[in-house]
Amino acid sequence: TTNPRLLTVPPGHQISLVLAQIFGFNPLDTLNGCIDAYTLGQAVTILYMTGTIDQSQLGGFVADSTTSKLLGFPRITEGVLQFGTPTSTEIILQNLSNTEAALVYRMYAKTLEGPGSMIAYIEGKLPARARIQSRISQLIPTPFYPLDAAYLEINSDQPLKGMEIVRIGSSLALIHAIPRGLPDTTFAAAQFASGGAGVLDTPIYSNLSLCNSAAEPLTVTMQVTDAEGKPVPPGAKPTVRTLLPYEAVSGGADTLLGFPNPNTDPKLYQGTLQMTVDKKGLLPDLLYGDARDGRYITSANLHVQYGTKFALAHLAEGRFGDPAKGMFTGIAMYNPNRNFVNLVIEAYGPTSAFLGRSNLILERGGRLSQTLGQIIPAIKQQNGGTITITSDLPITVFEVFGSSESQFLVAVQPILLQP
Repeated sequence: TTNPRLLTVPPGHQISLVLAQIFGFNPLDTLNGCIDAYTLGQAVTILYMTGTIDQSQLGGFVADSTTSKLLGFPRITEGVLQFGTPTSTEIILQNLSNTEAALVYRMYAKTLEGPGSMIAYIEGKLPARARIQSRISQLIPTPFYPLDAAYLEINSDQPLKGMEIVRIGSSLALIHAIPRGLPDTTFAAAQFASGGAGVLDTPIYSNLSLCNSAAEPLTVTMQVTDAEGKPVPPGAKPTVRTLLPYEAVSGGADTLLGFPNPNTDPKLYQGTLQMTVDKKGLLPDLLYGDARDGRYITSANLHVQYGTKFALAHLAEGRFGDPAKGMFTGIAMYNPNRNFVNLVIEAYGPTSAFLGRSNLILERGGRLSQTLGQIIPAIKQQNGGTITITSDLPITVFEVFGSSESQFLVAVQPILLQP
């Protein structure tokens, strides 16, 4: 094998490789580890995805260098029967420093004593440059399992990188650990969907997890609006919920926001989710998935990122492989401004060859949710490349890769190029 490996990426180019191609590993070997990547480039991004070779599972996110001594995991579920299969949560921690880290784990859940009760307190060590990968029931063995809607926080004297792998049904979602203490009090998701039973191939659900990481109560106000800024469902009032200290709640749009049951309602409700909090401390997470069988699921970042220029690190539109399987790239955009915005969406191949362009207008408070082929009709069969989205006022953007056979869905955080 070749490790480390030096890759050269020319200006405006994209390289898409699997691990065996990069390092020369045998694709049949079973490996368990981590990847460190370093670059002197000012505008290089890395998209990481992991899944099964038959493409029945796929998860991923944009890699970054974020570390923290205070990490929060707002979605802990273990051994709860969903879609005929027990859920599981796997915690991964990496100590990037050259000093051993002293760790304190605290886990909270609803008990007879009330919401946000501490159910576990454990101290541990993580050697320098080492990592932990463990199911939550093995990492924190003291609570009684099955366990749902729990919250795990980790304190460390060294900065850590953390993530969790949540398995629900036959799918998985990769979720970044959230640094605690961020000042955010406004959150949004450009794409929020629920329903479509009997109309779509699979009905869709959106499942929210909300956790109060603070030592005092906080109040969350939530509402979904359509492309014209009107409430979804029609006539719906904002949902207001107060979370006690360290309380975690999770549920679908039907249980938390008053939407119809996605498994029985034929109408597909789509919109932009907006949340405001009266004080800092909220750790939110949003899952999209197959409401009927749990065949696909993905996690979306709710931390608001507004800008006038974004890049999407990968695209796939068409049918690929043998036997051929369909893939699509979905893009959602939300305009929070009081004026309309002019948008330019451009797509480029891996070697920066121009693939197509579309000019659009988003009305004030409006949104757009379409596939790449709908936005730029010239793109019908393309695997690999990048997309840039430019607007004359700040907007927020969301991207997913999906299987046309409803086998997987992967949400990808866009890269902010210009505020």
